[in-house]
Amino acid sequence: MIDLNKAALAELLKVPGISRGQAQALVARRPFTTWAEVRDTPGMTADVVKWLQAVGLRLGEPLASDAAVVAGAARGLSAAGEPSDT
Repeated sequence: MIDLNKAALAELLKVPGISRGQAQALVARRPFTTWAEVRDTPGMTADVVKWLQAVGLRLGEPLASDAAVVAGAARGLSAAGEPSDT
């Protein structure tokens, strides 16, 4: 089973039906906590997300570095750990 939050680009390219552009967008937009976030990634559609789920991809725990960015964003910090404007 492939974890979208941890899979390398080369691993995602082995998934039938995933283009290089889609795989690159998935890697760039990580971490994902919901399939809706995956669907909102450029190049993804509801049908593609259903396909990814059907072929066994899953959303595991984000990598530690990605989790730190998510936690910081929840506290209003940028990826660099500085206050963000959003």
